[in-house]
Amino acid sequence: GGALLNVNADEAAAVVAAARGGRLLLCSDVPGVGREGRTLGELSTGDAEQMLTDGSATAGMLPKLNAAITAARAGCEVWILDGRSPDAVATAMGGGQVGTRITATAGAEIRL
Repeated sequence: GGALLNVNADEAAAVVAAARGGRLLLCSDVPGVGREGRTLGELSTGDAEQMLTDGSATAGMLPKLNAAITAARAGCEVWILDGRSPDAVATAMGGGQVGTRITATAGAEIRL
């Protein structure tokens, strides 16, 4: 016998990234983390937690933000970006600004 487990891929990837270090790209079907109709360029882990608490993050963004918080606090470079765009992935792999970068600073302002 055995047990069936439902494992979220974003959260599993975050744990692996946290253990190994480096860069984590969390691919989505949206350009990044959205707030008030705009894609945020950067988001602190503290502000990401606030979005989880206040309900401004919903659906598929919930596990992505949880994963991003875990990996960023472990020292990883983390982006949430549109995985449907090869250009977005290539830009992030090269360290360029695309999607939303999650930073492990507690009180940074949300940047659009």
